[in-house]
Amino acid sequence: MELTSEGAGTYWYLPPECFELSKIPLISSKVDVQSDGVLFYQMLFGKCPFGHDQSQERILWEDTIINARKLDFPSRPAASYEAKSFVSCIGVVSLDGKGCFSIKCESNDFSSSDKLVPSKSGTKLEIGSPIIVVEAPHMVKTAASGPCLRINSGLVKPGEVGRIVSRKPKDVWSVRLTVGTYLLDGKYFMPLELDDQRW
Repeated sequence: MELTSEGAGTYWYLPPECFELSKIPLISSKVDVQSDGVLFYQMLFGKCPFGHDQSQERILWEDTIINARKLDFPSRPAASYEAKSFVSCIGVVSLDGKGCFSIKCESNDFSSSDKLVPSKSGTKLEIGSPIIVVEAPHMVKTAASGPCLRINSGLVKPGEVGRIVSRKPKDVWSVRLTVGTYLLDGKYFMPLELDDQRW
């Protein structure tokens, strides 16, 4: 439905599709989702994620929102993983494969490279270590008493965080994620640190 245009709305809170001057924007309820994400980011960090020090006129003429490619999280004030994940879920715009923006409403994946910080201190993997999945395995094996092999249909994906609960033979670990506990080869995840401290 036609709800807004490039001439209506407060620019810092509008999604990129509102700035397409070549056509009448067809806006869905995701406009409000985008605004909520910007508001929450602003409450956390005291500034808008895109075009913070710009006037509305400058945002329009410089295509600030359309050209926004990455959401950056300031190091201060510190924000929890959950807060960053929430902002990323409801208000982050990201490029899809066709070079168009879309809003991720269902995903808890970060769209920026500043999502979580892989360990730089050479932390060794051990039971209890926090980890982040860096590559989705094609198949996953549950760590239940009667493990069953199944296709990984989006359950274990990059950006998922968890904790090691046990070590199996060779480089296979039992990892507890929010979606369950799975046996994962060590090549699919790495140690994780948040805000320069162990999680």
